[in-house]
Amino acid sequence: QPWPEVYSQWRTGFLRLLEVSEQIPEPALLDSSRYAWLGGYALAAVLIGSYDHHQEHLDKLLARLDQPVS
Repeated sequence: QPWPEVYSQWRTGFLRLLEVSEQIPEPALLDSSRYAWLGGYALAAVLIGSYDHHQEHLDKLLARLDQPVS
């Protein structure tokens, strides 16, 4: 798929994740026992980790885009 389409789809999904996350009450974000499927992690930690993960890929992608096409 062309980059603009891939980026648009990713951006739409990531913004939706942020939008939904903002609606979760703070106690539910911080309670590490609330969501058993997270294996003892608080939802807030998972969301922060998701952001960090996306940022890591973005930095690598931007560096790649700065390289000349061969």
